[in-house]
Amino acid sequence: MTNLYIFLGMVVIDFGFTVFTFFSESKFLNTLLNDKEHALRDQDLIAIYQTKLQFLNQGMMLLVLFIFLVPSIKLLVLKVRELEKKVELLEAKKK
Repeated sequence: MTNLYIFLGMVVIDFGFTVFTFFSESKFLNTLLNDKEHALRDQDLIAIYQTKLQFLNQGMMLLVLFIFLVPSIKLLVLKVRELEKKVELLEAKKK
């Protein structure tokens, strides 16, 4: 059940960040494209800005992935330890 909550949290964070990125990028691009005097310089700024957004988006996805994986790995380790204890108990009963 906790994995479901973690997954839903990951989806909400990713959706929120995507919406934020879309609106901030569209606002920035509109202000640059409305200024016709500096067209070449603006194209360079747009490329730099889009590259920064891509790195930020990838970093955010890695962070969300890390947040999702750590509890899953901990849960997996706990299950393995529990199974090891059960095996030890069964081996003790056989002897």
